[in-house]
Amino acid sequence: YSTPTDQRVEFPAVPWAMEVAGKHSAVKGEWFWEFSRNDLHQIDDAEEIRDHLFRAIYGSFSNAKRKFSNRKRKLDFVGYLSGKRESRRLMGDVIVTLEDYRSGKRPADTVVREVREVDVHYQTFLAQDVPDFLSTALFLELGEYYIPYRALYSRNIDNLFMAGRCFSCTHAALGGPRVMLTTGQMGYAVGAAAKVAHEEGVSPRGVYEEHLDQLLELTGYR
Repeated sequence: YSTPTDQRVEFPAVPWAMEVAGKHSAVKGEWFWEFSRNDLHQIDDAEEIRDHLFRAIYGSFSNAKRKFSNRKRKLDFVGYLSGKRESRRLMGDVIVTLEDYRSGKRPADTVVREVREVDVHYQTFLAQDVPDFLSTALFLELGEYYIPYRALYSRNIDNLFMAGRCFSCTHAALGGPRVMLTTGQMGYAVGAAAKVAHEEGVSPRGVYEEHLDQLLELTGYR
């Protein structure tokens, strides 16, 4: 982020950043500042991805500072931790897909409801002559769709729940319920399931197989 001031603010040359930034000019970042490549791994190559974005940020701001209108603008803050849209996802008894949302069907073990559109991002340079650190999104309006409890516990680790962006789903299916409102519902559902599991002495799967009504009552979906 950058802010205007009441006096001229100098900004040093950043030749190490210009190969990435090119001619792009910006005084702030937006949601579409993202970088990915098929040969880079979100976890194993996290530092390379972060450093590429650093070069994009400082180079783009350097270009902006060459403009007379930005002579009094200063760079205030650059986040040093990359915000990952997704990385690892775990496999539950159900793997939620985009087609599940499209169907409009409500599973019997629904514990999460969502209505926001599904958006899937891709790098803009694949379609246009723009820097490789800018993305765009495809938006799909689906109306109401649901996430079942069976996507919130592991299929092969007996005592493991998962809530949030690591829940059991496909890449496209994560494009809607990745936000706080939905992941918060997952957290509540998993907390309620943990209560039932503890009180009844069963595994997360056992809650589904033997005590689903109790869970649905606690989550408001009965």
